[in-house]
Formats: sequence, structure tokens, C-alpha cells
Amino acid sequence: MKIGFIHDVLYPYVTGGAEHRAFELFSRLAKKHEVHIFTMHWEGMPSWNFKHHGINVHCVCKAPKKEAFYTKGRRSILPALKFSALLLPKLLKYDLDVLDCDEFPFLHLLPAKIYAIIKRIPLFITFHEYWTYKYWRAYAGPLFGTLGFIIQSLSKHLGNIICVSKKTRNLVKKGTIIPNGLNIKLIKSIKTKRAPNTILTASRLIPEKNVDKLIKAFNKLNKGKLTIIGEGPELKYLKSIAGQNVKFLGFLKSHKTVLKHMKSSHVYASMSEREGFGMSLLEAKACGCVTLDISDFKNKDPAKVLKQAFKRKPKKIQLKKHDWDLISKKLLNLYKHFSKHEGQHKIFKQSRF
Repeated sequence: MKIGFIHDVLYPYVTGGAEHRAFELFSRLAKKHEVHIFTMHWEGMPSWNFKHHGINVHCVCKAPKKEAFYTKGRRSILPALKFSALLLPKLLKYDLDVLDCDEFPFLHLLPAKIYAIIKRIPLFITFHEYWTYKYWRAYAGPLFGTLGFIIQSLSKHLGNIICVSKKTRNLVKKGTIIPNGLNIKLIKSIKTKRAPNTILTASRLIPEKNVDKLIKAFNKLNKGKLTIIGEGPELKYLKSIAGQNVKFLGFLKSHKTVLKHMKSSHVYASMSEREGFGMSLLEAKACGCVTLDISDFKNKDPAKVLKQAFKRKPKKIQLKKHDWDLISKKLLNLYKHFSKHEGQHKIFKQSRF
């Protein structure tokens, strides 16, 4: 099967949950299938067309410098416009059986839909999160926020929807759940001691992640250590408000190193407003951390929530059902069901997956 995936960023040249998920899934599918990823050419890539863990990578346009990828803490629209404008000619060079797109930043979905119509193949759109109108207005202002919400609402009608969690599916109100997963072998291979009263968070350092609120809450405690993994436009500001027991590790190239920090931390905290279900929270659960997300802090004193978390024991999860190998097979079955080889016009029954 020839599988295409569109995302303007690629792991590990740009890191994040969505990028990591795509890498884990498509590197597995590439072992037996022909996988093509259409992205931007990021600094550090060996060429504009190359093999990456069995995946055929095709760069559509040059990516901006990472510091220019965001404007005032928000994704810049110009790179997305350029990527979308040049995408269709690149796609038309290849004959694919299915095409999948990460939903954000939406503009690329139109050329993807045109390609799918021309080639008469199914189009899939993967939703990691779904923003409310209120959130769009806060993120982009009244005019562009309203426009963004309208585009997002229309996008879910362009193809077959994949959601990464029940929470996201409830917001989108349609779609098949293909959840985030875990590299169980890698997690089990890491041996380290857990330090008490330690807190870890890992994310892009942008306003919506609320890392500043986490730091301010931690600063009120008179014990413990807070470690922050990640980079982004808010780094300078976050360092300015951090106390002496807050440590910034920046971007870590090795995912194994990130997991090692999780295994050695007592609490993993995320106050992000955006995730449908962040991969880092799932990995932290698998690594034995007490986990906190935005719902744990709602209408509560964040400092008290952190303090109480130091007294809690982690909840165990069933690792097997989160194995990337199993999830990649579910994704492949979904593709096959709609592909031209299996009859893409059949009625889809979600219970099959």
C-alpha cells in the first residue's frame, strides 16, 4: 500500500506530541508499506528528498527559522500559506492509495482534498485537539479567531476523521479514535531511581501551555524541584520568573533521555489548555509518575494541587493496549477499509476497529 501523510513539521527536526506520534506510526508502517511524508525542509535535514527510518520524505518548501515559526507566541500564517500553495504540484508527482493529514494549520487541507478527488482516493484528517470559539478568539483575536474557528469547523467535513482521544472526538462530534501510544520496550529498558518531591513538565514553551502558571505555583512551595524540558518563544520570560529550584533542560535530542527524566520524577504536570490527550501525559503514566493535567487545577489553588500530588501514589495503566505496534495495525486496517483496494465507498462501521 502507498500511504501519504502531510504535516509541515517532522520529528525529530521539530519536536512535539503530534510529530512524535506520526514518526512512531509511520516508521512502523514503512516496514511493509511505501510511506511518503510531505513536509517543510527544516534545518538539519540531509536533503529535500530523503529516507528517514524507511519513510520517503519530500520537502515542499523551505521552513522558516524556528524562532520565526511563531509570531508573538502564535504560529505564523506565512509559512502555512507558502506550504499549502506549493503542496499540490508536489503531491501530483506520486500515486498514493490513501492520504492522511494532520489537521493543523488547516490551510493544507484544501490542496490535499483536491489531490484526493483527482486520484479518487480516501482522505483522512487527524485531529489532536479541537478548539472552542472562545479559545480561538483568545488565541487570535476577534477577527482571525472567528475565521480560524470557521475554517476548523469546515475542515472536519473534508475527509474521514481520526481523533487521538475520546475527549477530542466528543468535541469534533465525529471520527474514529486511533489513540496515542507507547514504546513499551524502551520504557521497560530504562532503570533509574525516583527522586521524591520532584516535578517534571515537557512541552513547547508557548503561552497556551501555561508553564508560567506552573512555575508560579511551584515557587510558592518551600520544597522540591521543578524540571522543564522544551524550547519556545516564552523561554526568556519563564527563566525570569523561575526560582532557584527550577531547572531548564531545553530541547533534548534523545527521547530515551526524556523518558529517563520521567522515570526519575515523582510528579509530571501539564497545565496545557490545548491537548485532546497529550502523549507526554501517557508516557509519564507509563513511567510511574503521578500525573496532573489542566482538569486537576480547575478552580483550585495550583500550589496546593502540587503539594498534595507529592503525597499521592501513581495509578497503574495497562501498557499492552497502548503499544505503538498494535495502534499502527489499527491505523492500517482503517486505511485499508477505505482504500481503492478494499472499496472506499463501503459504509464504515466504527466498531470494527
